Amino acid sequence: MTCRRTSASRRGAFTLIEVIIALAIVGLIFVALVPLAAPSLSERKLRHSMDDIVAFVRSNRLAAESAGRDIVMVCGRDGLRVNQKTLAGRVDVSDVRLSIRFPGGKMEHADGQAWRILPCGVVLPATVRVEDGDYWLEADIDPLTGDILEERYSL
Repeated sequence: MTCRRTSASRRGAFTLIEVIIALAIVGLIFVALVPLAAPSLSERKLRHSMDDIVAFVRSNRLAAESAGRDIVMVCGRDGLRVNQKTLAGRVDVSDVRLSIRFPGGKMEHADGQAWRILPCGVVLPATVRVEDGDYWLEADIDPLTGDILEERYSL
């Protein structure tokens, strides 16, 4: 009586070569997908910063209406701030570069520029731009609502 070995006992196992080839394929796919994800990460950072700025403008717009007086937001390289006797606030966007353009002006890095909100809730029109490396997001702020009126981007 002869005993024959069948390959049935080896069906559930992988050889070392098969595991190495599978890991190499997964590694190549990962390396190929990382550059595709970079713009997505920058886009999220830029959109988050723009959303923070718009929310800050809208909240100060409401505060100007309820207080019945002007509110001045000071634009800085790291964000926007309001320092007045009854109102203090800040939005920090230090992880992106902030630029702003008022009507009739040119796009400049936000550094000490005053952005005024009138007591009737009208925001001085402005175009806000946030940049992260080669990627940027630019939005025109609606003077009546403080929301984004139009948006342009390079992502």
